[in-house]
Amino acid sequence: MTPLYRPVRPYRILEAGTTRAGGREGIMSAGTRDVLDYSWLHDDLEDDVVGADWHQNAIRALSTSLKMLSRERGWSWHVGDQLTVIAEKPDTTEWRPCPDVSIHSRLGPADREYIDVRADGPPSLVIEVASASTWQYDVSLERTRRGKRQAGKAFGYLSIMRVPEYLVFDPHNQFLTRQIRAWQRLGDTLASWQPDADGHYRSRTLPVSFAIDGPLLRVFDPDGQPVPYWFEVGTENGDLRQRNLSLEQRVADLEAEVERLRHGDTPS
Repeated sequence: MTPLYRPVRPYRILEAGTTRAGGREGIMSAGTRDVLDYSWLHDDLEDDVVGADWHQNAIRALSTSLKMLSRERGWSWHVGDQLTVIAEKPDTTEWRPCPDVSIHSRLGPADREYIDVRADGPPSLVIEVASASTWQYDVSLERTRRGKRQAGKAFGYLSIMRVPEYLVFDPHNQFLTRQIRAWQRLGDTLASWQPDADGHYRSRTLPVSFAIDGPLLRVFDPDGQPVPYWFEVGTENGDLRQRNLSLEQRVADLEAEVERLRHGDTPS
């Protein structure tokens, strides 16, 4: 049986990206746990998960769309909204990040305190929404600082947790050249996750795709149809209620007219 959780292994990268400033994004050659320092790989604190309104809006729009789609399709997804995910670093200490959005395809929708990849297996997809204080950490596989090669958050998700797909979204195009930097794991190879010709980032592990929609990331269902945002659903429901009220009033008027005709009354 394939274990749910395997320790970090050497890997190679097929393609590297660039930052908004034109620099390389954490290029990492084949390496082992013996040459990396894990001190940068820290547990997420309040400053890491609480951001500006636009940051929280992007998270909420994405997570609620995914939850709505999973519920409608009867899938056993657990969609985490800044839910703690626990893994063990190669130095045997625990790492507890709180990804902005995570999707575990088998855990179901019931509320959870955390996901422990050692027991539950890794999420199928992790998404981080970039902010000024976190984006470099979010997109880094490694950095060199004071002569040490330090593992970044991308390394943590992709190599330590072995998450199959990882995407970082930049709502206002402040830090990343195309608003998105993403990877897909192909065995022990990390490939740059690129959009298709229509601009959609199609998941290999889940029957969904994503496309940039201004400061939001739009979810598309298996049929290629856009999943409504929570605020669009609210507007649609409001319009529907108004139409229902109008129809109810029209029915009441017609019933009153029938009653008058039945009694031989003529409308005034």
